[in-house]
Amino acid sequence: MIVVAVEIANSTLYIVSSYGISKKQVRPIFHAEAIPLNKIANITITQGIWGRLFHFGTLYINSSSLTYNPLILTGVKKPQTLRRLIVAAKQTTQQTN
Repeated sequence: MIVVAVEIANSTLYIVSSYGISKKQVRPIFHAEAIPLNKIANITITQGIWGRLFHFGTLYINSSSLTYNPLILTGVKKPQTLRRLIVAAKQTTQQTN
């Protein structure tokens, strides 16, 4: 597994790897969610006025499969950059398979 990016926001760890995207919450209890890269259907970014000014936002990652719940990554710094990394990792994974 190759780790592409790690983001920490609000006691939540977001990991983009060659497997997929993982969201791990450490407070108040440990909770983890993941979507494999080949199951990602679309990624939407929302930013308010403050988010645009200070470069943070929320990513909504939807799955093409009903077995995976959508991932909501909140408080992400430079969400466009993270979206580009996810898309690039997905394309790289598709080329190697």
